Amino acid sequence: MEKLTLVLLPGFDGSGRLFSPLHKELSDSVNTIILSYPSDKVMTYYDLCHYLKDELPDSPYVILGESFGGPLALMLSKHARENLKGIILCVSFVKNPQVLFTKFVRPFLKPKHLQKETPAAYIKTMLTNGVEDAKLIKNIQAATRELTRDVYFYRLREIADVDVTNILEKCDLPILYLRAKKDRLVYESSMKWIQEMGKNVTVEYFDAPHMLLQTQPKQAARVIQKFLSECIKDKRANLRS
Repeated sequence: MEKLTLVLLPGFDGSGRLFSPLHKELSDSVNTIILSYPSDKVMTYYDLCHYLKDELPDSPYVILGESFGGPLALMLSKHARENLKGIILCVSFVKNPQVLFTKFVRPFLKPKHLQKETPAAYIKTMLTNGVEDAKLIKNIQAATRELTRDVYFYRLREIADVDVTNILEKCDLPILYLRAKKDRLVYESSMKWIQEMGKNVTVEYFDAPHMLLQTQPKQAARVIQKFLSECIKDKRANLRS
């Protein structure tokens, strides 16, 4: 059976290690490529796009951007040409999903204020919604621990400043949005904006927290595999026309 490659763009940590549960579920049926971002170099979304664009495969693929990686997936689509067959946005956004936080906290936040290790209490409250998974919490801490304070701070700034709505509006590719109904970081308004401004957006809902791919990897894998199959059918239809 023909396979599309799935390119995975990680969230805020940038390491890609948090894709392990999903990768395990997909490994027998999907070719995956996990890209990563430098943990010790301050880079804007624009910088990251140009850093990664040459790593996109030469064969047909779908790109998945998780959280922070969503805007980057859309930016990279401009460099992908005919090989890119679809985009998956997982618990993601195209413009600042935390406007109030940015308005009231950003003026006072400096790199020195950031803790070296993401507190377990924050992870449980905001990322896993109380899920007592010690391994997952440690993995999140380990992934973010690699970031320098400057990189951590400037990624927060990039989230606050990003707006790739113009790219979304012009995108003719099928887009799948994976929505976590219990997400405390990226609200439903971000998903609705993508639905409103995008041309070919479908949404799949999960009874999950922000760490959707880590807490419900089997369910997510099934939905992703279905989307890939549909993209293969679309590709074949285009070849016949």
